[in-house]
Amino acid sequence: MRPASFRLSDPRLLTAAAFTLTFLGTSASPGSAAPDIGFGTIDNLSTIAHEGTFPDGTSALSMSTTACNPGTEDISWLAPMAEAHPVVVMQMYRLADGRFEQVGISAARHEYFALSNSTCQMCQSPSNGTFLGAGCSTTSGTGINADRNLLGPRDEIDPFLGTWECTGSLFAGGQPDCQARPHDGDGPLERRLVVSDSDLAVSGAAFVYEAYWLTGGDSDKRNSLGSRSVNATHGGSQWIFDDVDDVVDGAALERWGGTQTWASLPGDGELLLASKSWDLGGGLHQYEYALFNLDSAREVGEVRIPYGESLPSDIGFHDPDNDSANDWTSQLVAGEVVWATDPENVDPDAPALSFGLLYNYRFVSGAPPADGTATLVAWRSSGDDEVAVAAVVPSAPTSAPGLSGGATPSGLDFALSCFPLPVHGTAEVSFQMAREAQVQLSVFDAGGREVRSLFRGAVTSGSTQIVWNGRDDVGRAVAPGVYYLRLQTPDGTAGLPVPVIR
Repeated sequence: MRPASFRLSDPRLLTAAAFTLTFLGTSASPGSAAPDIGFGTIDNLSTIAHEGTFPDGTSALSMSTTACNPGTEDISWLAPMAEAHPVVVMQMYRLADGRFEQVGISAARHEYFALSNSTCQMCQSPSNGTFLGAGCSTTSGTGINADRNLLGPRDEIDPFLGTWECTGSLFAGGQPDCQARPHDGDGPLERRLVVSDSDLAVSGAAFVYEAYWLTGGDSDKRNSLGSRSVNATHGGSQWIFDDVDDVVDGAALERWGGTQTWASLPGDGELLLASKSWDLGGGLHQYEYALFNLDSAREVGEVRIPYGESLPSDIGFHDPDNDSANDWTSQLVAGEVVWATDPENVDPDAPALSFGLLYNYRFVSGAPPADGTATLVAWRSSGDDEVAVAAVVPSAPTSAPGLSGGATPSGLDFALSCFPLPVHGTAEVSFQMAREAQVQLSVFDAGGREVRSLFRGAVTSGSTQIVWNGRDDVGRAVAPGVYYLRLQTPDGTAGLPVPVIR
């Protein structure tokens, strides 16, 4: 509760120092066992600060946000350094050339005083500011959402649990206790919603801004975020934004369309993968994938997309920080385009896909689109680290049986691999057998025609290695492209895509 000495018409005007003294040690709100923060509205996207000279500068933006309580339980809304309160994160996206990309993110703005408004529905349970009552709403203006005293690092939040620990936090000065300390020295852009001039000054682009709340035990995180479309115009000294539609509940990425699939890594929160393909002419197709992390605490550190019958080109990656030095790397591995960053046990500061972030993955292929699956791999490993997600992918050849399968058919006792990939000259093909058997190993082109018989005969149990020199049965070097190894055994057939480059 506020001390009697504070007589403010808007209690949210309390300074950061005041709210620390006011709420430290306040008891949790009643009935918060199953909270549900609902998205209310956002508006008034504004430029708060700018550094540099247009068009090479950077702007800090802010917005007005309204959160609702659509449930029947009150939601704890205690101020730092008390831990039972929500945070809100803000994002900015650009739609241009058919691509939906994130171009700006804010730090986590810690909520500290809940109003008892009726913006969303009739407020049923007015509060003293320490909880958001059932049916009630609360609004924060652009100034509050840009207050660096209330903005803390996102990585202090557990998005799956929706919790924050004050011990060791920025607000505690990084010390191993829960005592509030000043954190001065921040520049005007620090931790705010930062977007570069170059990302905004794109001819014909449309923009979307988004707000997303997290709190402990939220019963429905998908209704905790929403977005709004906006036009961006440079007014000579700053960017000016005009809303062009009403707010839309849910993840901003859902506006983009395409094939959209929600998925979860084992024991973790949700991810949204959206994928599209479009015809570039000349037999080429663009493949575009946008992956949004709603609340995965394990995060994503690797994405794999099968590339089908055509060797991909123009492989690309996009994240919102405009720093190419920390972009994910890409390579072709066993018939897939693989993007990855260093795993947590190698680099705990690697740029994994954390909550509220959207990364893009793309390439060009000569194969037409088909329904398929992408593979997402957890950055924080627990031994069960992958999930398959429906996506649009390049089509694979079907004219020869066994060509498009994986290296180890389910339930069979042999494995097939090739090193190095892509093949450039000579490669070693290996397979593992559990028993002695008659086998046949062949190379096929993308049309299903056999170009080389590598081995036919008996092998013993264990590992067998066969060298392929990249040539066909008459000794000619095969043309660049995707070829397929096929291993036939008495127990079944394994197929492995093999890219060849020259």
